[in-house]
Amino acid sequence: MMREHDANSTYLTRRPSTPGSRRPTRSILHPVLVAVLLLMTQTFAVAPASSQDARPGGEARRDFGPLSIECNVDSSHVWSSVTLSMRGKVVARHLLTPDSAEYRFALSVSGDSAGGTIRLNPASPPQFSSVEGMFVTRTAGGEPVRFQGSIATWQAPENAIYIERSFMLSPQLGAHTVVRGASLSDVTVTLLSGETPLYTVAMVQGSPVAVIDSAIILGDAWFAPGTRFTLTIPTPVQTGQVFMQGQFRSAGIPATTISAAIAMWSM
Repeated sequence: MMREHDANSTYLTRRPSTPGSRRPTRSILHPVLVAVLLLMTQTFAVAPASSQDARPGGEARRDFGPLSIECNVDSSHVWSSVTLSMRGKVVARHLLTPDSAEYRFALSVSGDSAGGTIRLNPASPPQFSSVEGMFVTRTAGGEPVRFQGSIATWQAPENAIYIERSFMLSPQLGAHTVVRGASLSDVTVTLLSGETPLYTVAMVQGSPVAVIDSAIILGDAWFAPGTRFTLTIPTPVQTGQVFMQGQFRSAGIPATTISAAIAMWSM
């Protein structure tokens, strides 16, 4: 017995092996195909995908059935905090940064539920940064609703900070690292005595090494000449870092040699 597929129909036409023995009949849809069609058309409704424009230092809020999401965009960093609320109550908060860019959640309040991921997509201007969502919400007794798209978009300010790290060398001395640029490869390190800046070095991918030529002295604080900072660029398989080699001393701390990573970050 041979079956043929009609290109204009999802039905199968069955022809008998003996011409004229019986008229062609139609079979029902394959059970698996029926299940898939039902899943696609009945299990999920789809929420509107349009995002809200935000601005550095501002906020954007969107409602997805029982779930409300508020994005608060930092004024000087390519960061956004997200606040999730259900039934008018805050149920979760998370800070999205370039090296901690994804937040997974599974929430349930009084029969309402929401679960999925929210992700930060940072970008240097004139491109737009965004907070993206991929999740499913469901009101008690209702059908699941799926959302996938941008929740908020904005243009980061020029010279915005992507990552910051602080490293304590002693109770008095510290090193503060700032990373800029979407490639996370424009780096400055500021040496501090308490909160007082002593010296700043800069490194980029094309010039990844910085050296202190002369001794830095302020009261009890001292950094030896020749103290060296080396930048390693982050890649999908390698962590970015600043490696410091040199000597320092401070109040109550004799001359101490350091050879260690003082900042690390991922793409």
